Amino acid sequence: MNNYFCEKYYENLVGFFGLDGAFAEYVRVPSTCLYTVPDSLSYEEGALTEPLACALRGVDNVGIQSGDTVTVIGQGTLGLLFVQLARIGGASKIFALDVDEFKLKKAKELGADISINPDKEDPLTVIKANTGDRGSDVVIEAVGSTQTYEQSLQLARRGGRVCLFGICPQGSMKIDAFEAYRKELRISWVFGSPRGTFRRSIELLANARVRAAPMITHKLPLEKILEALTIMDKKRENAVKIIVQPGQT
Repeated sequence: MNNYFCEKYYENLVGFFGLDGAFAEYVRVPSTCLYTVPDSLSYEEGALTEPLACALRGVDNVGIQSGDTVTVIGQGTLGLLFVQLARIGGASKIFALDVDEFKLKKAKELGADISINPDKEDPLTVIKANTGDRGSDVVIEAVGSTQTYEQSLQLARRGGRVCLFGICPQGSMKIDAFEAYRKELRISWVFGSPRGTFRRSIELLANARVRAAPMITHKLPLEKILEALTIMDKKRENAVKIIVQPGQT
């Protein structure tokens, strides 16, 4: 156990509710927020430590078991991390969903077995055709929209597990409670990451069990942060993880 559920825990987390983020040349943080990055891990790849720690929390909560079929909705940074963790966790088949063909290609590169573009084919039909008409044992929603929240419940098999990881706009969440009841689904959420997940995250990255480099599509100096944010906001094609590098030109 740790103090993860302490009401004041998040007051000292950089970029969350207590302290401003790190888009600055210098940042002052409590020593309890710091972890040592080994020499084998570059700063760029190390930047994936925090999102990977959150993804680890999601995998812990949803309980991926060896032989499970796993569906990951959304192939942004977190979705691609979930694909890799599902592979490490022994998933027998991994379905990756996204409307961006570039991201679906990345998902296949990083371990997905079947990529599905919902704009071109029905995900439920594809998943049932590849799971003996059962549906997915585990579904991880990594988008954060009411549509994909509903979709995650539809894609899960009876008795399946669902992780609603993506953050819906406050007050807008919608799920079909009867669908969850009918299937007796186990639904979990993720709010940050406990301390232990950071240590595990660093080990996975440093030992290349999780591959960060293929996910980094852009590197920009701090002076071009507006350009970086525009790329992210506009969701331009061929963009996944954008690294902002203070001190670089």
